[in-house]
Amino acid sequence: MSGTVAIVPGCDAQIGRPPCLKLIKDITDAVVKNFSVPAEAVMVEIVESEPTAKAKGGVLFSEMRR
Repeated sequence: MSGTVAIVPGCDAQIGRPPCLKLIKDITDAVVKNFSVPAEAVMVEIVESEPTAKAKGGVLFSEMRR
């Protein structure tokens, strides 16, 4: 290994949410601060999913909105 560290935090979002560049910047800044790495080592990935493909407490997100 070359000694290069890549920090890749993930963020789940429902499809249709507007892109949030501020969220990406805030996540990057938090990783830089807490892991003492340069921003260039941080890749933030927003993973979108349908509300019918995600559940909390056994209840689909699509059912929670009703």
